[in-house]
Amino acid sequence: MTGLEYEIWDERAREGLEAIGHELFERWPVCRVALLHRHGSLAVGEVSVLVCCSAPHRAEAFEAARHGIERIKRDVAVWKKEHLVTGHAEWVMGS
Repeated sequence: MTGLEYEIWDERAREGLEAIGHELFERWPVCRVALLHRHGSLAVGEVSVLVCCSAPHRAEAFEAARHGIERIKRDVAVWKKEHLVTGHAEWVMGS
């Protein structure tokens, strides 16, 4: 793979990230949550997703963050295209 391209549906992606954030606050005793997904062209190795959770205990923060990334991959309006070394590119389905 030589690169990635992410396309998003801005409004739906924002709504999806906000809904996931609210869910994390409801299910875990988190103090703060940050969820971001980049879009556009990215080089291999560049960070595309950020999920940060703080909580009184790290196990809860880790559980919330793990759930957050899985929900983003499954439910947020983001599409990924992989650019291959062969010169072809193909859209990849989530998780």
